[in-house]
Amino acid sequence: MKKAVLSIAIIAVIALAAVFQMQSVRADSNVESPGKPSNVSAEYQGERSISVSWDASPREGAVVLYDVFYRQSGTSAWTNTNTPYRRPAGSDTYISNSIAVPTLGKYQVRVRACHFTVGSNTVCDNSAIATVQVGAAPAKPTGLKLKQAAHPNHDIHVTWDAVEDTDNYKIRWRAEDASLGDPIFATTTQATVPLDEYGAWVVRVEACNDAGCGKPASKTITTSILPPKQSGLTVETQKDSLFINVAWHDHGDHQYYILLRKPDEGYLGMRGSSRGGSTLRIKVDGYGDWVVGLQSCWPGISWGYVCRHFPIAEKRVSVEGTTPAGMSNFKVEDVSVRHPAIAVSWDEDPHATRYEIKWRKQGEEFKAGAVRQAPRGTTSVEIELPKYSHKGWIVQARACNVNLCGPTVSQNDVQVEGITPGFMDNFEVEDVSARSSAIAVSWDEDPHATRYEIKWRERGEEFKPGNILETPHGKTSVKIELPNSYKGWVVRARACSANLCGPAVSRAVAVTIFVQAPRFDEIQNLRVSAKKGSWFGYVMWGVVENATYYEVWYADRGNIAAGMVSHIENQPPDDYPLPDIHHEFDVPGPGRWEFVVKACNDAGCFALGHTEAFFDEPVEQ
Repeated sequence: MKKAVLSIAIIAVIALAAVFQMQSVRADSNVESPGKPSNVSAEYQGERSISVSWDASPREGAVVLYDVFYRQSGTSAWTNTNTPYRRPAGSDTYISNSIAVPTLGKYQVRVRACHFTVGSNTVCDNSAIATVQVGAAPAKPTGLKLKQAAHPNHDIHVTWDAVEDTDNYKIRWRAEDASLGDPIFATTTQATVPLDEYGAWVVRVEACNDAGCGKPASKTITTSILPPKQSGLTVETQKDSLFINVAWHDHGDHQYYILLRKPDEGYLGMRGSSRGGSTLRIKVDGYGDWVVGLQSCWPGISWGYVCRHFPIAEKRVSVEGTTPAGMSNFKVEDVSVRHPAIAVSWDEDPHATRYEIKWRKQGEEFKAGAVRQAPRGTTSVEIELPKYSHKGWIVQARACNVNLCGPTVSQNDVQVEGITPGFMDNFEVEDVSARSSAIAVSWDEDPHATRYEIKWRERGEEFKPGNILETPHGKTSVKIELPNSYKGWVVRARACSANLCGPAVSRAVAVTIFVQAPRFDEIQNLRVSAKKGSWFGYVMWGVVENATYYEVWYADRGNIAAGMVSHIENQPPDDYPLPDIHHEFDVPGPGRWEFVVKACNDAGCFALGHTEAFFDEPVEQ
């Protein structure tokens, strides 16, 4: 009976304890408090649950009960778990059953010990607070990949591998030299980062849950204009045609460029372009193997600066042609008249697009300029040679179909001798002097001459290098101005073709002598300077055209005396700094004197100017 009453009392005490909260109540001072539970700790057990343990209160009795409370860090209200607990045999430590919490995160726990007595008030003590982390922030995402969207979209497509215990993912980005902007969130493992320009970007992804966000995964991408899609490149050719038909799949409003190169060489440049099309016909420079490239670009973007760096789809193709045969009936003849020349002829080859003819002297190498290209349809050509040669010439030729050439034919020891012009018939020289000495030379045309050479010299003198004149073919007379000479002149001439000249003919001629008088202008800069205190002075004036010497006359104003100062040559003294005639003189006595200057040559003298000067009495020293 006593045991039943005790059990009922304990149950009543437990029911009564459920209505009390965290505060300690001591209404009756005779009721002893249990003391605070010690060594409180909490352990995360997974699945958002925890377990709490503590040591018994120091004054624990049969009527002491324990309550476990928790709250999320940063909040103020405590929640009573009302969880059962146990104490293993022989241990002073209590362990609670598993306690479920609403979310992941950091929690605080405490244990309250209460002393119940029948018929009296309850006395409780709270333990210290313990902290526990419920769940962990997710791990760092792996497999982060960035992919640029197609032009003209600037966005970046972001993907990554799934991370356990993750509620969502936080994505942030920035330019390479800027700070992170506002995030976007995703519940799947992919997202699109909206951008408005190309450049270098850093993208960061974090996995998050109630416990927070884990370490970020970062990656950098440099965005630029990406090439559009290109596919289906095909090429076709026909024999003996330099054209290639190019086709491809059209993927919309794209700009397509056709490129061309030889194998193992760089591209020769763009050979054609098409917008929105799928075929193009291009021409190559010769027969053989070629590589055709297809490069696509976005409309409105320059190929030269952007698109030329895009990938190129390639196809190798052989462009075949027929090699011409040898040049049949190949002949070379000397057709020199005024110049050394040869005529080369042959029969037409049906596969030839051009004919190549080269020539050289016997014993020499072919020179770069000694080659002639004759177009399709030509069967003869005349070639002018630089000079006649006793060695003879070698002429070679071949027929070519663009860059495919047939065998070379040759004709050796072609003699190109030419015809030497004869005497210059009706060679005449006559004096045609008018205001100056001159001769007229004339002759008959020589059919083999390309030029005529005329030289002249004074009688008894040698021919001088400057006294020679050459006239072209077709001219049969020439006038030559000569200097004055009392000796007479000898004129010699000959007809020449290229480097072959005929015999020289000569004529002697006397030419009228002309002496031109000085120009009758007032003398320039005429001035007289008298030395003070003496009868000494000097006179100066400018040079007069055609004058060979000068006379300076003086007279006093009263005609007391007159005379000539000097006979002066027509050139300034070597030591005089000005380009004027300069001469020193003495006058017979003091006073005002007038000076008259005459400029002279073999035709006479002319009074060209006068001036005055005053001379003082000499000063005794």
